[in-house]
Amino acid sequence: MDTGQAKIFDWLRQVEPRLAELYEGAVRLIEDQSFPGRGRLICHAVREIRNRLPDAVAGKGTSNRLDYRQEIDKLADAYERSGFGSVRKQSKQTGEEQQSGREVFVLLEQIIKENEKVKPTKEQNAKRLLIEIEPDNKQWQQSLVPVVEKWIEETEWFVQRAHVGKQIDGNKLVERFMAFEEVLLSLVGYFYEGQQELENLVEETNRVGKEPDREEINRIVRRLGRAKYRIYFFDKLSNPYWIEPLKQKGFFKSPGEPKEGEAYERWPEGWYLKRMSANAAEKVLWVISEIESRNPYVRAACMECLLEMPEKVAAKGVSVIKNTFPSGAKQGDLGWIWCGEKAAELMVKLADHHQAEAFKIGWILLDAWIPQDQKGFRDIIAKFTEHDYIELVLEYFRKMWEVDTWEAIWVMFKTLNRCLEKLDERDEYDVSSLFYAGQDLRDLDSIDVGHWGIESVLVKGICEAGRLLAKNDPAKLSKLLDELEKSKRAIFLRVEMYLLRFVGPGFEKDRINKIIADKKYLEDPCYEYEYKLLLRDKFDEVGEGARNAFVEWIKEQKISGETRKEIEEYCERNSEPKPDFEKMEACKKAEKLYLVRDKFIGLYGVYKAKAEVDDIALMPRRMVGEARWVSPMEGTPLEPEDMAKMSAPEVLDYVLKPENYEGEKAWEVGDFCGCASCDVQSRRQEAALGVFGM
Repeated sequence: MDTGQAKIFDWLRQVEPRLAELYEGAVRLIEDQSFPGRGRLICHAVREIRNRLPDAVAGKGTSNRLDYRQEIDKLADAYERSGFGSVRKQSKQTGEEQQSGREVFVLLEQIIKENEKVKPTKEQNAKRLLIEIEPDNKQWQQSLVPVVEKWIEETEWFVQRAHVGKQIDGNKLVERFMAFEEVLLSLVGYFYEGQQELENLVEETNRVGKEPDREEINRIVRRLGRAKYRIYFFDKLSNPYWIEPLKQKGFFKSPGEPKEGEAYERWPEGWYLKRMSANAAEKVLWVISEIESRNPYVRAACMECLLEMPEKVAAKGVSVIKNTFPSGAKQGDLGWIWCGEKAAELMVKLADHHQAEAFKIGWILLDAWIPQDQKGFRDIIAKFTEHDYIELVLEYFRKMWEVDTWEAIWVMFKTLNRCLEKLDERDEYDVSSLFYAGQDLRDLDSIDVGHWGIESVLVKGICEAGRLLAKNDPAKLSKLLDELEKSKRAIFLRVEMYLLRFVGPGFEKDRINKIIADKKYLEDPCYEYEYKLLLRDKFDEVGEGARNAFVEWIKEQKISGETRKEIEEYCERNSEPKPDFEKMEACKKAEKLYLVRDKFIGLYGVYKAKAEVDDIALMPRRMVGEARWVSPMEGTPLEPEDMAKMSAPEVLDYVLKPENYEGEKAWEVGDFCGCASCDVQSRRQEAALGVFGM
């Protein structure tokens, strides 16, 4: 025996002495070509080693033996009951007891299925062997597939020739036996020895830089039975010509889903593909386009490959993005970190020269929908967490509206509108008419995405991109305003009013006057901010008729008879003096004029004087609940963008200095709930701090 054969023999003797004897005999027979029946005996020895080695190393499998005698007895009884005739010497069945023949076939099917359950496959046995020899292989089971296939391929040749039948070529016998020994040696050899040999092979492969032949591929595959070998191989391989042969051998397949309580398998093949993506982009794209996996290691590697490719090739990888982020599938808390942000980076990378493909990625990433198991008017969800969605839309997708503003707005508009259609259909009313009642969408001048909500992020994106469109392409803005108006949804009508404030002088004058003259916008509180701020900013372009319509509506504001009666009854029950209803009505009218007070100075002054209140008491109250989650950005004396540019020590130093909370930069007070406890003094403080920006 040579050194390698001696190692195999010593290892087999420790594992199962009888298998060591068979191997020793086979080695001697290889040398003695004159021994009668030499080929069949060698094949028998290899077959026995292959079949018995997994149990010898890993112990007996967990499968239970099928009791064939008992199962056949059941089948015989059913056969006779079905009237097919007697299969026993004495049959007790009568014609009346005969049943349908279907029972026979049902039992036969059960026996076949049970047989398949208890019979371990060649693949299962090979995996058990590899995992027992190298416990790390348990975390890399999908990567074992090509190695398992190579083990079966090398041994199956012997199994098929163990019995008389197929001819055995003497030269082929020696060649096959050496290949079988090579696989065994890679499994039982010491790691450093196996790695040194693998290092030499990889170094040679990288140096040659050509497509490997079949023998070179087999030499490598036979040595990848250990997890450490595979990690080393894919970490060091730099020859792009190996991509196609390795794929054909079953590498690059995604690991399956882990069992409960187990972690996802890592994917070292992805390291190699990423390195090859720059110079062999088409081949790498071919490989990753056929992968469908939920394994985050695989998905992240696919995204990294696309980022490394030249733009022209990466633009063809939209299908990879689509497979990675299927429609209606939430990605989990780490989905953005693993893959989402990389896909967004690719979108930005393609934006300048491959806009169509970049926008296809945008459609995929911004996808939002209504979950079937929730009910509420604020239950729109997306592929990523709300925090990550903010980054996606307001940072990465911002690049898209700088490139093609109209198309970017269309993506956001259609995404949100599709969700609202589902909500409206389910709840049978325009759910966006209630958006004004929250902190985030109270008024579109100060959308607070820090309170989160997919709808808030999309509305903010539409508003910001819409302002850019108003500046650069007024004609397309008109098209957008038509679409917003056509939707008839409250939130989009509010966006329409918001954007009209930023159009050039004389532009869309008819549309502005039509809105101001329409009392429905005055009667519904959800339009209050956008309507009045539009009137304020475009006052000079609003015709006399539209202004008069607004003034008439103000004058019509009364306290209804029913409300008067309720107030009087309350005062009587509590022994309180009746209020001055004329003052109350004057106060109500002054409140309605507050946002446009500079345009109706005289009328506002009259009502304020009658009400005997000042400006602070007339400020709009924030319509939020008394108990709510507070945004970490709320009240900050700096803009979030400015704080994001500071280091952590700089932020800490800033917030700890009292002087930063004085004057115009004073830290804003919290929101007010609108209840009786929010007195005038609190509202004076809020006004002094400029919360409403008036």
